[in-house]
Amino acid sequence: MKTISTALAQHLLQPLTSMVKCCRIQWQNGTVLGFTAFDQPLVIEGLTYTPVPGVQDFAVQTQGDTSVDTTELLGVIDEVTIKTSDLEDGLWDFADVRFFEVNWQDLSQGVLNLRSGKIGEVKLARGAYQAEIRGLSQALTRELGDLLSTECQADLGDARCKVNLSGFTVTGTVTNVIDGRTFTDSALTQAEHWFDGGQLQWTSGSNNGKRMEIEYFSPTKTVVLFLQLRHPIQVGDTYSMYAGCSKSSSDCINKFNNIANNRSYFTAPNADQLLQYPNSHV
Repeated sequence: MKTISTALAQHLLQPLTSMVKCCRIQWQNGTVLGFTAFDQPLVIEGLTYTPVPGVQDFAVQTQGDTSVDTTELLGVIDEVTIKTSDLEDGLWDFADVRFFEVNWQDLSQGVLNLRSGKIGEVKLARGAYQAEIRGLSQALTRELGDLLSTECQADLGDARCKVNLSGFTVTGTVTNVIDGRTFTDSALTQAEHWFDGGQLQWTSGSNNGKRMEIEYFSPTKTVVLFLQLRHPIQVGDTYSMYAGCSKSSSDCINKFNNIANNRSYFTAPNADQLLQYPNSHV
């Protein structure tokens, strides 16, 4: 049930209204953006909502069942308020979104809330963007709980794993760049595969602050990231990275000495064992 002010309720009863839609977006880092379908900026609750050219009016649809309500925010990337770099760097990912309407002739009447949700998939094409807005009921579709698996369900260093990452973290500097996801640090001394599945965070350069999982660490001290970075890697860029965990019982025992906190069921029968039948070897 929506709650609105008496003045706004009276305005909505009029044959003609001056209502206009607005959209408030808050990134995970706390940055807040405001957009309006009106042709002039509106200051609402201390935030200026800008009429960015190319932002299409958004239609909000609600289902009567328990299905997930979704809508889309479409518009043009103007490189001032909406920037390609922000979208590609993931700043819009999982941002909180709120749609509402106001009477632009009398903002003191308050707001009429329409929908809240989070940004899902974002697509870019020819200077435009298309952002999927997922309703709050999306969270109800997520599967929660542990699965029966021969691999550990914990992430290295989290509250269930309890490994102290400081003992498995190194800092370094890029000494040679091979491509957009591959570089070498000649000062590294770890064995091959030591960082496979680990995580690297850049501490300087164009990618400063960005994190990326590590696909492979070679005997030649070459680090291969899972994905290519948006900005090029440069010689002299600094980073911090920690060892990877294969989530196997052998890594837990031999690499991290942490079998007491292992979250796998490595003694459980697997599909091959279930399909076995009596023979001379079994």
